[in-house]
Amino acid sequence: MMKKIIFIICLGINIFNRCYSDEGMWQPYLLSQINLDHMIDLGFQLSKDDIYSINNNSLKDAIVHFNGGCTASIISNRGLVLTNHHCGYSQIQANSSIENNLLENGFSAKNLNEELPNENLYVSIVKYVKDVTNEVNFQTNDNNLNQKYVIDSIIKKEIENTNYDAIIKPFYKGKQYYLFVYEKFYDIRLVNAPPSSIGKFGSDTDNWVWPRHTGDYSIFRIYVNKENKPAIYNKENIPLKTDNFLKISTRGFKENDFAMVYGFPGSTNEYLPSCAIEHLKELNEHRIEIRKNLLNVLDFYMKKSDQIKLNYSSKYASISNYYKKWKGENLGIFKSNAIQNKIKFEKSLMDSLKKYQKYQKYDIINKYDSLYNELRIYSFIRSTFIEKVYKGVDFFGFTNNISKKILNNESDSNLISFTNKHFNSYSKEIDEDLFKELIIPMVPKNNHKLTFDDEIIELSKSQDYEFEKGWNYGQKKNNYSNISNEIEFDSLKKLEYTVKYNFLNIYPFIANEKLFNVKNIFEKSIFTDRSKILKLINNKNKAKVKNIIKNDKAYILTEYLFDFYFTKISPTYWDIRDQISELDKKYIKLLMDIYPNKNYYPDANGTLRLSYGEIKKMKPRDAVTYNYITYLDGMIEKYIPNDYEFDLPEKILNIYKYKNYGKYAIENKLPLCFISTNHTTGGNSGSPVLDSKGHLIGLNFDRLWEGTMSDVNFDPKLCRNIMVDIRFILFMIDNYHDSKNLINELEIFD
Repeated sequence: MMKKIIFIICLGINIFNRCYSDEGMWQPYLLSQINLDHMIDLGFQLSKDDIYSINNNSLKDAIVHFNGGCTASIISNRGLVLTNHHCGYSQIQANSSIENNLLENGFSAKNLNEELPNENLYVSIVKYVKDVTNEVNFQTNDNNLNQKYVIDSIIKKEIENTNYDAIIKPFYKGKQYYLFVYEKFYDIRLVNAPPSSIGKFGSDTDNWVWPRHTGDYSIFRIYVNKENKPAIYNKENIPLKTDNFLKISTRGFKENDFAMVYGFPGSTNEYLPSCAIEHLKELNEHRIEIRKNLLNVLDFYMKKSDQIKLNYSSKYASISNYYKKWKGENLGIFKSNAIQNKIKFEKSLMDSLKKYQKYQKYDIINKYDSLYNELRIYSFIRSTFIEKVYKGVDFFGFTNNISKKILNNESDSNLISFTNKHFNSYSKEIDEDLFKELIIPMVPKNNHKLTFDDEIIELSKSQDYEFEKGWNYGQKKNNYSNISNEIEFDSLKKLEYTVKYNFLNIYPFIANEKLFNVKNIFEKSIFTDRSKILKLINNKNKAKVKNIIKNDKAYILTEYLFDFYFTKISPTYWDIRDQISELDKKYIKLLMDIYPNKNYYPDANGTLRLSYGEIKKMKPRDAVTYNYITYLDGMIEKYIPNDYEFDLPEKILNIYKYKNYGKYAIENKLPLCFISTNHTTGGNSGSPVLDSKGHLIGLNFDRLWEGTMSDVNFDPKLCRNIMVDIRFILFMIDNYHDSKNLINELEIFD
């Protein structure tokens, strides 16, 4: 019996304790000796203090959180900041016009006076990190104080009489808490960007794909006041003076060389149970279908007009990015057997718990199953609202925001500015087609009430529909019934409703067909017409203004859908999510108790991390090998004249023709991108990639399609991050833009 128990525990350890050598987003201020020894084995030549120190200059002082979402790095002693083209895309777009299209032509400032300011752009640098776990827990548990109050109090005390900002973040689902103190800079100016045909080369076709040939970089500069302190934009501000910047290496690399990514990864969930990954897979399928339809509409119009392409390029890129990511994530979940492996581990875990008296009646996996079954319908409805109403059809968001602003008596100048900003990039024709494509199909026709059972029967006959294993029909039906019994509205009558479920979609809407009349919205509503809104803003009769808004059909529909979501769906969704979060805390504690020898890393949460690995090729499938590096030759091979994804500037074609690469070539070939085994996620966009000496060799910007499931299940056979080679970036600055002023600022090791 004892041998059997030992075997079960060892099996669980073997399945779970597969923290692969390249897996993990580690806290640089808490690097264990295990991590450091492994980094040294891979070729790392620096110390822990070189990575992170609060008493001396270290690499962390050059790592920048870019606008709260991406990463960047300081690369000169005058505050030059390097990040991705897609991270700076909104700023490049905002500085563009048809007459001076920086997106199309690229941009490079030849002197400080030409550098372009950017509204509402900021960067942050971590000054230091403190463990405040005991303080948070003592005040919350022993003194019975509200946790938010406790956290706010700790932050207030920490940054009092300083110019710093701070945030406290939970780790290991709330097992630990760390305080991060930042210095924030608000005057950030655009310095250099490639044409989008280079910075976005391959666009959506190549997104998440290898081999890659995208020069995804942009350069900004931090400006400060004359005391070298953060300040809002002022013409008199000067470039930041700093000793904390990355040195650049153009010496190149070879396969299996050490690579380290330093940055602010956004979010991962590496300790999910199997039912959660199954839920994620189903939800991805639903969102993928919605975004596919949305992108088809945008693509049709963007191909017809340069102005529309300019206006909608940011929205298209945002929607497309996760559309393709989710497709790759599901592929990776399937190819890595993520769900099956989790189920196998959970079985061994539950078997091993029987050895411990206090865990013999522990039923955590079944509790997870029950909660995710309960969550499923609310989660799908929530995604429908977010994807179709909140992010899909633009007039919904505008109507919701501007109506509140008007009714709250905001200043006319703010209202006019908000209105013009919206309509400057708005097309009523496109929005109407999005409405017809995304919203109208959800509306029941002729007061027909399509029941859940009717839909299941209808779909079960379809050849392309098949119930997934583990689909709990009774549970779903009960959830549906609970929702339908709760829904009542004080409108003219109790409205008809439908919940459609198939392999790709759940469409839940309580719909009065008249509310969804296209003509009422796009021909008669004030909220789809700039002149009507501006006229309303100028109307000083508040009672009349309120009456006009309240009777507008677009407003009525918007209020109706937002009310449905925020009163009937969101509260229950988050209540179930809160229950799951409490279970997550118990689960991670259980894992640490049962498998104490595992080297755990916390999930990404937007705080400073590093990952390390090797530059390495990959074999994604039988008879296919991905080399670890690409060259400009491959970009030229993909070139399609006048294609919106694969066109190239004449200048780069001429450079290629005559091989004018300068000192950045290898054997007459210009390096462009490369891959490594670093564990990355969203938020690592713009992260510097460092060699064994801490020198900058590349810029992280993407992951391989096959490995995007690394947010929930890292597999070194499938997971690779994609980077721009620093030599290509220098070539663009030096040879393409002829910006010697920038090259001369950099410290480069040849």
